[in-house]
Amino acid sequence: MEIPIKSELSDSKKILLCGAGGGYDIYSGIPLYFYLSALDKEVYLANYSFSAVQASQSQRIGPSGYIIDKNSRDMGYFPEKFLVDWMEEMGIPAQVYAFAKTGVQPLRKSLQKIIEEKEIDTLILVDGGTDSLMQGNEVGLGTPTEDSTTIVAAHGIELEKKYLAAIGFGIDHFHGVCHAQFLENVADQIEFGGYKGCSSVRKEEMEGQYFLELVKYANQRASHHMSIVANSIASAIEGKFGDYHATNRTAGSRLFINPLMSLYWFFDLDKIARKLQYLSMIEHTKTESEVIENIRTFRKVIKHKAWEDMPY
Repeated sequence: MEIPIKSELSDSKKILLCGAGGGYDIYSGIPLYFYLSALDKEVYLANYSFSAVQASQSQRIGPSGYIIDKNSRDMGYFPEKFLVDWMEEMGIPAQVYAFAKTGVQPLRKSLQKIIEEKEIDTLILVDGGTDSLMQGNEVGLGTPTEDSTTIVAAHGIELEKKYLAAIGFGIDHFHGVCHAQFLENVADQIEFGGYKGCSSVRKEEMEGQYFLELVKYANQRASHHMSIVANSIASAIEGKFGDYHATNRTAGSRLFINPLMSLYWFFDLDKIARKLQYLSMIEHTKTESEVIENIRTFRKVIKHKAWEDMPY
């Protein structure tokens, strides 16, 4: 695997990979973790969490962050703990910073605390799915709360190198995203200077193999709540196509598993944030509920784009 921002990361020494959209999003960054580690980068892992991390008996960092390690309390559904345990089984001492559900300001302070303590010089947000490219006026935004909170929080941090890596083209069809509008927004980023290029995760390469192994491990740990996103990406990497269901959580819906789902799309994070039309409305939020309400308010007063089918 090669990534288009490799040359820009030549001077990077300490990189924070952070799942932007909650749940299993940090799993979508695991191919990048092994790729960057092989380049002798010191890579740290973080994730906006859907788990009750406050009850994990883990060390707190900043207003909303917790350090999940092998001693953290397992709570059934706990993607960050599964990841730590998987890495420990491979002989890799691991910890993951997990952020409790919150607003922009507490998350920014927690991110800043980690960046200062670990002397991070590069931040890469990872989105499992591509709804992080939604600007606000599309026909459907997918699940915007977590992505936009993390993007805006990171946007306000003074760091020279900040990127967004999105993987999983087609997954957010499940959540009502129009992928013609995703491509329109990529074109907008190309014009704006924010698009950095794409790279593929392949099953024949180390990075793809590790990702597939991790998804299989997590499925065994939480068979009752297998990740739709991670399993969809894994299916694409394995060569599945169309309405293929790896988990019964998607039963009754129509999926779009496709080869483009295994591509990373890289962007300048600050330029993604500047295109977010409701940025100023969530900038000063302190809670998740404030973010949700402000996005709803924005959506009520703007004109939405109409659905567009792919022309070919």
